[in-house]
Amino acid sequence: MSEVEPPKAEVRKTLTNMPAMETPQSVTHQMMSEDEITRRISKAEEEAKRDYNGYRRKVLAFALVGYIYILFVPMVLVLLMAGSVWFIMQTGHLYGFEIQIVLGLLIALLAYLRALWVPLAPPTGLKLERSDYPELFNLVSELSKQLKIKVDHILVDDQFNAMVVQHPRLGFFGWYENYVVLGLPLMQSLPPQHFMSVLVHEFGHISGNHGKSTAFIYNQRVRLVQLLIAMHQHSQLALVLLSRFYDWYYPRFSSASLVIAREHEKQADLQAIEVTDGSTCGEALSLTEVKGNLLNEVWESIHDSIKENDTPPDLVYFKIGEKLCTAPENKDKSIEKLAEALRRATDSEDSHPSLSERLKLANFSAQRMEAETLYKSLPLEFAPDESAAGVFFGKKLPSIIQYCSDQWFNTNNIQWKSVHLQIQEAANELRELEQKAETQKLSLEELLKVAQLTAVKDGPQSSLPNFEKVLEVAPKNAEARYAVAMILLEREDESGALILKELAEEKQEFGLHACASLRDYYEKKRNHEAFKDLEKLWFEYQSIIALAQQERQRITKSDVIGPHNLSKGTVETIVEILKKHDCIVEAYLYCKLMQYLPDQKFYVLVLVPKNLNIMMKPAYHDLQEKLKLEIQFPGTYTLDLIASDMMWMKDNAATLPNALIYKRQD
Repeated sequence: MSEVEPPKAEVRKTLTNMPAMETPQSVTHQMMSEDEITRRISKAEEEAKRDYNGYRRKVLAFALVGYIYILFVPMVLVLLMAGSVWFIMQTGHLYGFEIQIVLGLLIALLAYLRALWVPLAPPTGLKLERSDYPELFNLVSELSKQLKIKVDHILVDDQFNAMVVQHPRLGFFGWYENYVVLGLPLMQSLPPQHFMSVLVHEFGHISGNHGKSTAFIYNQRVRLVQLLIAMHQHSQLALVLLSRFYDWYYPRFSSASLVIAREHEKQADLQAIEVTDGSTCGEALSLTEVKGNLLNEVWESIHDSIKENDTPPDLVYFKIGEKLCTAPENKDKSIEKLAEALRRATDSEDSHPSLSERLKLANFSAQRMEAETLYKSLPLEFAPDESAAGVFFGKKLPSIIQYCSDQWFNTNNIQWKSVHLQIQEAANELRELEQKAETQKLSLEELLKVAQLTAVKDGPQSSLPNFEKVLEVAPKNAEARYAVAMILLEREDESGALILKELAEEKQEFGLHACASLRDYYEKKRNHEAFKDLEKLWFEYQSIIALAQQERQRITKSDVIGPHNLSKGTVETIVEILKKHDCIVEAYLYCKLMQYLPDQKFYVLVLVPKNLNIMMKPAYHDLQEKLKLEIQFPGTYTLDLIASDMMWMKDNAATLPNALIYKRQD
């Protein structure tokens, strides 16, 4: 099931914000090339066709290797300890160095086991209780009994999705509990019977009714990713001990198990067909495609209202629910998008079969799979209280809508205000430049500014003529070329890809932007040959990224610095956050000028606390981490609460005009 995330209010200073840099781990430990992954998947598919059961046993054994390796280290330590104790008992002598060896091995064993005890956060959402939602719990209980699974918790969140998550209470050591996470907008878009089909499919992933070994392999793919992410976040010791092995193991296991995972998806579909029927299952798959596209359009209209409104709308999921239980207004556009989904082949690296393959599995005929015929057969319109959300949440639906709407509002409120201010500022500044253009010729910098401001105020598509004017004056201007290329690609004009390729190969300003965007475009179009041709250039950029990250890891007295040039709205948003913290008395903001990737701005926010002896106060460190989560910049940045020995950071910043953005007035 594809997940549609609501777009959050973004800081849209210009059209050309740089892509996020990869982590040092991803730069230094490139697991496997795309070409090698594709080759391994093709080989696995051929082997599975010849002998599927034999291949499944082979992958099952390989899946167990991942666990065996993790246990190998403590087994060796235990054997060494046992050997040391045996040696002491045999000799009858107890020397100091022997005790040190045994204690050292014991400490190493305990440290390793503790490192494996990595915390894995459970799914988030509103927890539902049986007494409040009897219809939903009765359905889940009935399906659980039928499919022989156990459901421990039911949550609801704001995603266009439904899933079953197996959360290990003890990290690597297991003791799993099953969470069912239901997305409100998905339930608002489906009739009850079709929602039940989706739910059965998700339950099928853990039921094992169509083969426990297949289910184990499928879930092992997910668990390994969870474990690796948790080790990166919480356990550097485990990462050091295991990363080399898993850098080798995981891409090979992932490639080998993809065939099994894809088969497991088909088995989950068959489970849904058995419990409901083929027609309902196929319609549910098609409905999620159509309604998912409709949801994207609803979010676009909500986001467009940011121009006129300085706060996000209340009860946003009430409006979404009203829209999702109706047919799309543009029928022809919806049919064309459905046709595109039906034409889309199974991606070589996706565990989900294509929509057309899944419909064939549900016994849909070729005639019924014609886009217009299929679209007309779908139950697109129903009353809100007849949706799955209305039926299974009942009288509690308003409280669910309130919860999800509040979550979205609280997440987006500050950034929404910031973007609204930026749009207003852009409109005012644009008006001034347009008035100036009536009496005199604008400079290149001013022409570029007009294009940038138009993109902020009216969207990228409206800014195309302005960026083209920039290129008439300066044909090699990198920012304008990149902007034009992205606008053309959004219009499905492939000439944009040629511009991006030129920019990427020049390895100058916006080269990384261009290379990253070109990779995304080729991946979206499933142009694997072009993607492969770009791989060498992309890896060359990885070394540049590594140098850029190294350059951004330290702030020194000798840094070359410059003004931040951020919009008034962005600065005011930062100041509003800082005002909430009484311990901060001053804030300075500037840019560190870079040698590598200079077009990706690196901002430095220097915070001066009341008490300069912050090294003695752990609470200040907690505050610094909290502020890093709350404050966002249109680029990479560092945030420092300075101590008395770091006052030079304040002194350096104070040499720049407008660097002081906040001073507490008590």
